[in-house]
Amino acid sequence: MTDALSLIRDYTLQKKEIETKDGLVYLGDFVWDVKAKTNYTIWGSGRDGQAKEYYTIEAILFFLENIELTHPQYIKAAIEKFGSNDKNVSRPDRKDLLAFLQGQAPTSMSIDRNAQVELGRPRPRSDLGRNQEPMDIDFDTSKVEPSERLRNILDKRSGLVITKDDMVDGSELPSKTIAEIKTKIQINKRGRITDTDVISAARTSEINTNSFERVWRTRESILQSQATNFKIVLDYLEVIKKKEAGVYPSRQEGMITNKNKKKEEELYSRYDQSRQDNTGSFQIDTLGSNTANTLSSLVSGTKRPHKKEEPTILASPATQSPPAKKKSRTPIIIVPSAAQSIITLANARNLLEGYKYVSHEEAKRAQSRVESEVLVQYKGSGRTLPFKIINNISKLHADDWERVVAVFVHGPAWQFKGWPIMENNDPNSIFQKVLAFHLKWTNKPVEGNVRKWSCNVVELDAIKRHADSQKFRQLWQKIETYCKRDRPNLRIF
Repeated sequence: MTDALSLIRDYTLQKKEIETKDGLVYLGDFVWDVKAKTNYTIWGSGRDGQAKEYYTIEAILFFLENIELTHPQYIKAAIEKFGSNDKNVSRPDRKDLLAFLQGQAPTSMSIDRNAQVELGRPRPRSDLGRNQEPMDIDFDTSKVEPSERLRNILDKRSGLVITKDDMVDGSELPSKTIAEIKTKIQINKRGRITDTDVISAARTSEINTNSFERVWRTRESILQSQATNFKIVLDYLEVIKKKEAGVYPSRQEGMITNKNKKKEEELYSRYDQSRQDNTGSFQIDTLGSNTANTLSSLVSGTKRPHKKEEPTILASPATQSPPAKKKSRTPIIIVPSAAQSIITLANARNLLEGYKYVSHEEAKRAQSRVESEVLVQYKGSGRTLPFKIINNISKLHADDWERVVAVFVHGPAWQFKGWPIMENNDPNSIFQKVLAFHLKWTNKPVEGNVRKWSCNVVELDAIKRHADSQKFRQLWQKIETYCKRDRPNLRIF
């Protein structure tokens, strides 16, 4: 692998020093920018539709340098160095990241294998030569035998004989003799065999060249690429499989271009003769038959009279059935119509979307006109979903009751008068089919009817408005769980 996080882990396990210089970090044969991001996810990112954030190489290296510090001391040191609190390892990630880097855990749940990490650049050759220790190549010269053949050639071709009288003090040759030896050596260079020193020099240069070679990509590193997506190959294989099975691929699969389609349509097919007009200008009736004609009529050339086609009677627009209306899948929540209720149609958006209580009178004054229904947006499961809020069931059709997911109970039994889903005048039969909630103040008792009904009681503080958010978030969690379990036909979660 050539990602920076894996190499930092290898260096940490081998207790090797990581070299950083001029804003670059050198890991093995590769170089990264210290501000390059790794594939280790920062705790808390990637939730509620937010984008994922990753730690940089600089932040991880600074964390390794200050492992012995306590977390508050480490945060203080990070702020002093980077000038912000964005480049430090958070407390929830501290233990997990340290266990991965020190080899105590083989992997980590915070490592995003699908993240597009920056690949390292190969280390410059100048840095390789500067940082690499000189090679000590020791050739044992004692094992190299002298070239006896060269000496015999020189002795045969030269009639020069050196005696002791020619030596000066037994250690130096006269200048005349040295000049003659140099002349004979230059003349005999052409007939010489390659000296062993030349072979040794070539071998040394080959060793020096091989020492600069580095592996850039391997078969495993290419197959483990994190930035390449081979999903399109599976789509092509699926189209080929359908074509072999006799199923013509659809236009969206795009296996055959429009040009190839036209060519295939122009080819002759015995099964498509009814669509082709190959009679030219001869006016041949391709749908005619001679089964009812006699031999004489065929010889004389008389044609059989054609049957008169009966005119088709088109249905009038009144008799035609209207096109089927597309069913809506927007879930419905019913609130009380009484103005004394804590939640009404006027303040439903403030409570269910803004998570804060606003009185009915105040919400009504803020609105320019009275609405018969309200659309509330709920942010859940990584997306925003609409919910329709109404307070009048007379507008609901029979199919619309399948989309009712929750009802807010006010207290009096007349609230459910005329509901088609109620059985035996018992409101509990309604609460067995939809989710029911009752909002009340903490300083007031529960209504008498609500005690007998199976509904969820949500208590709101009359003064502490900051506590409303948690109450309504828990309410939405129950609605989401109910829709997943009992209303899969809506397909909203």
